[in-house]
Amino acid sequence: MQGVRMLRRGISQSEVARRLEVSRQSVFAWAKVDEVNKMGWRSTPLGRPSSLEKEENYKLQRMLRKGGLRNGFDKDKWSLAMVVELLEIWPFHCKLSRTQAMRLLKELGFSCEKPNIEDEARFAKWQRLGWID
Repeated sequence: MQGVRMLRRGISQSEVARRLEVSRQSVFAWAKVDEVNKMGWRSTPLGRPSSLEKEENYKLQRMLRKGGLRNGFDKDKWSLAMVVELLEIWPFHCKLSRTQAMRLLKELGFSCEKPNIEDEARFAKWQRLGWID
């Protein structure tokens, strides 16, 4: 929105890109949307599109909650490599890097944590749930 306002004030696309530290291609796209429809930037999704559709996100969440064993892996606790492998097979057929998979997991509400042995209550809970050995 800030970029579109700058463009409307007559600031050049390259200057907007420099000031906002974004690519010139992004600013060009903003200008094009604004040229076609002055309120178009409100309805145009920003950023890179999601790798998965909404239903696939729900399916992935359900599969992750069931654990690795119930999804054909040899251990129940998920590793990032296992999640990447899961995404490459049916029904997803989605090839992501570990970084992209981590971002997707974060979007879905998951986090990667290592147990803190000093936090005895949390450690005991994770052991009870089978998340750690």
